[in-house]
Amino acid sequence: MFNPQGIQSNSAESTSAKSQYQQGVSFYTGVGQEMDKTEAARCFRLAAEQGHAGAQYNLGLCFLKDEGVEQDAKNAEEAVKYLHLAAEQGHTDAQNILGLCFAKGVGVEQIMKDKAYSYFLLAANQGHKDAMHNIGCLMGRRHDEMRNIENAQLNLGLCLVKGQGVEQNMEEAFRCFKSAADQGEANAQFQLAMCLFNGEGIEEPNMEEAVRYFKLAAEQDHPRAQYQLGLCFLDGEGVEEPNIKEALKYFHLAADQGYARAQCQLGLCFAKGVGGVGLNMTEAFKYFYLAAQQGHADAQCNVGLCFAQAMGVKKNMPEAIRHFQLAAEQGHEKAKNCLLKLENRGIKRNIEETTSHWKSVYDEKAQDNKFQQRSDNETNSGSSLNESALAPSQQRASQLEPNLNSLYQPAPESKKNKPSEKKGVSWGTTYE
Repeated sequence: MFNPQGIQSNSAESTSAKSQYQQGVSFYTGVGQEMDKTEAARCFRLAAEQGHAGAQYNLGLCFLKDEGVEQDAKNAEEAVKYLHLAAEQGHTDAQNILGLCFAKGVGVEQIMKDKAYSYFLLAANQGHKDAMHNIGCLMGRRHDEMRNIENAQLNLGLCLVKGQGVEQNMEEAFRCFKSAADQGEANAQFQLAMCLFNGEGIEEPNMEEAVRYFKLAAEQDHPRAQYQLGLCFLDGEGVEEPNIKEALKYFHLAADQGYARAQCQLGLCFAKGVGGVGLNMTEAFKYFYLAAQQGHADAQCNVGLCFAQAMGVKKNMPEAIRHFQLAAEQGHEKAKNCLLKLENRGIKRNIEETTSHWKSVYDEKAQDNKFQQRSDNETNSGSSLNESALAPSQQRASQLEPNLNSLYQPAPESKKNKPSEKKGVSWGTTYE
């Protein structure tokens, strides 16, 4: 885009680079005199040779568009030359266009993504929104979409969080998330809330603000925000006091969208009968099973316990063993202990006979959920029932001891270090 600011001179012969640049803009736009793009390009060249960044940028665009210059196969190369001169002086539009040239192989020997990224980043760090978005497109190999959209700042923030192609900078990421969040971008609101909750990119956590942004994202049906907001109401963090009914409301919203963590948590609520829902092991099993189908290790262990003790479902030891094995394969310690106890009780043969068959069934289902597991790649800790339920089947569900408060109240010193959903951000993918 040409910048017509400050057009004052009426003489194309002025020796001042600034006046030559302004005269070039006047000729190009037809403001103040008749439009003449050939004369505009000549004026831009005179100013560019004196180091005027705006003129260098505009002359580069003339060569890119074959406007005011002779058509030549090497025009794109000339464009890159002048864009580079302007970019080196900090001209953000030139940096962004030069990045596009490297990303698409225009005027350069070949596509060079590292060069493209470096120029996009130079412009993005100065607030250039097109460049911010282009970073996200480049990382996602979506070159055909390199333009400005609302989640541009979110994309840059995620790159800064991950240290992806740029040095990790939580303060700058926080700023990007805040800017995008205040424009109504739901995922940015969620990411900002996580920063506020964990005290990342800011001096100290701000629970009340975290809850405010969780609510904004939750109102846009963001399932992870709904789940996190439910946890806040469950523990009374960032709200006046614990509110189990509100917690259940948001767990339900997230679970109904298929969010595995919320499904497992809702199962625990039914298993304990909290919030006025009443102890209902049939409902508890239903939600455990939904989450287990998505590969949630805690839920798989809980399903195993339900099958082993006929809680909410008919007793089925092969199914119990299968789910314990699935959870154990993900490193779930309680599931491993359950398998060990069953083995010690003489059920080793059942384990060996059922595992090979059911593993193949699970592998097929796991493929369908591979992306969800990858974008939500955190440890599933603290939401499985107690393995002591492997006692005789007449043992009551109330003896499972799924202490809800203890599940979500980590030790203060581990607040920033424990890789849980609540205390450590799963930043997901750029276009979550």
